[in-house]
Amino acid sequence: YGGDIWIAEKNGANPRRLTTNPGVEQNPMFSPDGKKVAFTGNYDGNTDVYVIPVTGGEPKRITYHPSSDVLRGWLNNDEVYSTTSRDFTYALSPRLYSSNIQMSGMDKALIMPEATQGSPSADGRYWAYIT
Repeated sequence: YGGDIWIAEKNGANPRRLTTNPGVEQNPMFSPDGKKVAFTGNYDGNTDVYVIPVTGGEPKRITYHPSSDVLRGWLNNDEVYSTTSRDFTYALSPRLYSSNIQMSGMDKALIMPEATQGSPSADGRYWAYIT
């Protein structure tokens, strides 16, 4: 069960295994409505972002790029954001991308060109980020 995602009550009671895939899952985060869990997973030698319903099922791969994509959070119930090194060059470091969970592989670069970590304000008007 090492490396899998579990869900339990706040006090630790009633743990339930959510993922059982070979590979490693990290950074699990509930969607704002609590119906889904997004996470960083490595199932085939590449790190990508996945989403799974809290009721269980097969994880849905959200990012498809040969470089590592690491989940950073949710923007709303349909969008997650992640750090990726897909644009890495000596002049440009990894950056943040948003991904719509309904349209896998359709990532959009966020406007902060060298942001590697961060989060939006509650109203979405601002970002606190690190370059």
